Amino acid sequence: MRLMRLPLLILTLAFAAASQAEDSPQTRASYHRTLEEFGVEPNGAGAVKFLRSLHPSPDQEEENAALIAQLADRSFSRREEAMQQLMTRANLPAAQLSAASASKDPEVRWRARQILKQSEGNSAMVLFAALKTLTEDRVDGAVKTLIEALPFCTQAHLQVAAVDALKSVARPTDVDALRKTMAVGSAQQRVAAVAALCAITPAEQREKLYPWL
Repeated sequence: MRLMRLPLLILTLAFAAASQAEDSPQTRASYHRTLEEFGVEPNGAGAVKFLRSLHPSPDQEEENAALIAQLADRSFSRREEAMQQLMTRANLPAAQLSAASASKDPEVRWRARQILKQSEGNSAMVLFAALKTLTEDRVDGAVKTLIEALPFCTQAHLQVAAVDALKSVARPTDVDALRKTMAVGSAQQRVAAVAALCAITPAEQREKLYPWL
């Protein structure tokens, strides 16, 4: 059983020890431009708001559903309008669009697939920009939001950026929340939580974290 935990331990220690080079002012400015382009306020507070939007409210889901339904509108201009609105959303409603891509309506099916094809890269780009911005512009109380955003970080560079952001915003007052994540979170969330705890725990006390892995 302990051997099965070894890869998780190695990954956690690698994340905890990693020290990313600080981004240049030009690079940070590029993250801000990306956020602004997709209607996200280019600071830590805006990044947190965006990360929270990854879990859409019922109202947001209803609005997304209305736009997807509009893809079948009799008016070409309204179909185009809905498509453009969906393509420029910072948080792409991928699940709803995936369902629409199997629609019996050939145009809805085509439009949904085009939106997914062209916008998934944008969604990852905005998520990365938000994580990097939050790393530089720390917001207290953002630990829970970051933990909940981790399942959306499916690419390696997003996972590293999320851990960096979590290490940056974590404070001693977040210890209980991070330990809870270590106990009940997914493997990805546990790795991030331990890395954050390592960042706020004196080196001589870090061995106490290993039994949690």
